[in-house]
Amino acid sequence: MNFAREKNLRLVIEGDGHSYLGTSNSADWLLIWTRAINEITTHDAFVAEGCEARMAPVPAVTVGAGATWMAVYQAVTSDTGRYVQGGGCGTVGVAGLVQGGGFGTHSKAFGTAGASLLEAEVVTADGAVRVANTCREPDLFGH
Repeated sequence: MNFAREKNLRLVIEGDGHSYLGTSNSADWLLIWTRAINEITTHDAFVAEGCEARMAPVPAVTVGAGATWMAVYQAVTSDTGRYVQGGGCGTVGVAGLVQGGGFGTHSKAFGTAGASLLEAEVVTADGAVRVANTCREPDLFGH
């Protein structure tokens, strides 16, 4: 981030490279490719950090920034028998879709993927890693 700022380069984060609007490329840019950050962990009883007194445990999935929806559907739907609200195209990256709002095939019935987000670990422009949810860093979380 500091390098991009010092060299006046646009910083672009790309998970899978599938961006309908073309937001994952630009002229005079520095690319951070998160494709290798693709871990998927299912939880039977997830509680967001700092929300222990305010949130009942719920089934959830933790997904790395470079994972695609097809991998998440496999881990959640096929392996646990649960549902996760995601993109209509299995090759879409999870992080980009969620941060872009997350409209998918079943959004009219179940809401958007972005509205289902419980927590996010993010890197802010100052280079700090932060956990954002309704209890911790709520201004970054936006719900």
